[in-house]
Amino acid sequence: MFLGLRNWMCSAGRVAASVVSVRLVPVLLVPAFLPTAYAHPCAPPPPLQGEVDRLIAQSGLERKSKVSVFVLDPKSGAVLARHNECEAMIPASNMKVITTGAALHVLGAGFEFRTELRLERATNRSRLVLVGDGDPGLFDPALLKLRDGGMRTGNWTTVEAAVDAWAKSLRESGVTAVDEFVVDGRIFDAESIPPGDRKWLDNGGNTYAVGVWGFNIAANTATVAPQWIAGRAPGLGTVQPPLPFDLSNRDSSSTRPAKGKGEANFSISAPAGTTQLVFRGRMAERSGPWQVPVHDPMTLAARMFREQFATRGIAIGSARVATAAD
Repeated sequence: MFLGLRNWMCSAGRVAASVVSVRLVPVLLVPAFLPTAYAHPCAPPPPLQGEVDRLIAQSGLERKSKVSVFVLDPKSGAVLARHNECEAMIPASNMKVITTGAALHVLGAGFEFRTELRLERATNRSRLVLVGDGDPGLFDPALLKLRDGGMRTGNWTTVEAAVDAWAKSLRESGVTAVDEFVVDGRIFDAESIPPGDRKWLDNGGNTYAVGVWGFNIAANTATVAPQWIAGRAPGLGTVQPPLPFDLSNRDSSSTRPAKGKGEANFSISAPAGTTQLVFRGRMAERSGPWQVPVHDPMTLAARMFREQFATRGIAIGSARVATAAD
């Protein structure tokens, strides 16, 4: 069965359409903004109409909201089910279905992201280049949990384990020092979020609104567990993945467990365009950790890998993000 995604002209007896098809489950209900083709009033109901009507009624959704559904077979053009299909609706999270379908159509079901570490040597100069492929799941802790639970999810691993393997390979090749480390995310442009998108910008403090880069790390989210210090500003504590933030904690303090509303109002942010981690407010003892959106992952990743390699005997002179000149 297929879900057909069409641009329709809703008119009596006429339809203009272009189709993108996505292989999905046998019956799919998706609120949409897809008008229908004209149907003769004496025509029998579409084959899935009864099932769709039953599911909508059982869900109770129409008691407080609107539901718009359109299902068709793109091979034959046959309409399989319809419900308020001419009703304009905001697609919201249904865009994930369209995005996934487009990815399957363009990349194929067997596509794999490849993130490569390359050793490049020129006259009297060497560098390590970490080439991103836009992988959204690289070092994602949620995927690591799936792997640890026995689900096969590729070769996702931790930053530390990856650097262990890379450093071992370099040492076995006789490499113990390079001049620089470069993170190359140029497979994508530098526009990580839709320009001027007010909704996206207004939600920038949430982990679901981070940008998308050619190199992403741990879903571009840092898990931060600050160090509570009695009578002083909290310390950095631990960060996972181990991104080397520059801590700004001058507007924060540590308190005992909050006894009333407003006693603890601690927050953490990583402002876009900086490598800072900013603590604000009063942190209660035994609170956290916090999930912090990272808006400049490549700059932080370059510094992080330089430091991680150094602890494993691979000295690196400098670290940076690739530019158009590379």
